[in-house]
Amino acid sequence: EDSGWAQIKQGLHYVWVTPHVRWMMIFASTSIFIGAYPAVLPVLVREDLGVPEELREVAFGAVLATAGAGSITGLLTIISVGTVKNKGRLLMLASAMITIGMVTMGLAPNIYVAAVGAFFFGLAGAMFGTSIGTLMQASVDESMRGRVSSVFMITIQFFAIGMVLGGFFTAWVGPGATLLLFGGLMGAISILVFAKSPELRNAT
Repeated sequence: EDSGWAQIKQGLHYVWVTPHVRWMMIFASTSIFIGAYPAVLPVLVREDLGVPEELREVAFGAVLATAGAGSITGLLTIISVGTVKNKGRLLMLASAMITIGMVTMGLAPNIYVAAVGAFFFGLAGAMFGTSIGTLMQASVDESMRGRVSSVFMITIQFFAIGMVLGGFFTAWVGPGATLLLFGGLMGAISILVFAKSPELRNAT
């Protein structure tokens, strides 16, 4: 029986030689941009939204709660709708909403606008995570599913790298600019992936 590392290498090879799976894995790697959010948000509330010092902790908690409400709404929506025929389009919608949420927070003049952006970010995040995981499982040959799932889980962990990068860029250019940059990159890569991969665009 192959070692764990050998199976991961087999999964990487399968991903590389299978175009629609390769594009899907590239898309999954955009979790690195999503990861900036938890690192940036505390600084955004403290420095950019005009929140009085004595209310910053409450404001930070309120924005987190709003994002959580968005996530719950997204999950309940998916459950109530049931099986979505075109999961590729749902994934594209989710990535667009994540971009909109990050850009909205990056441009927010106050805590209320930032909360709206956080709601859309949370809503789309639930849709993104559910859709891409389902598509990955459904798009891979059964004999390679476990190996590719291992590669997929490693890719999703880019989220943690995004937290580090988010902190670095926040210290360098500020929280608002970081959200705009990472949100813009998320949107640009999403457009590229869906333009180049009709299989993913029309995945069911």
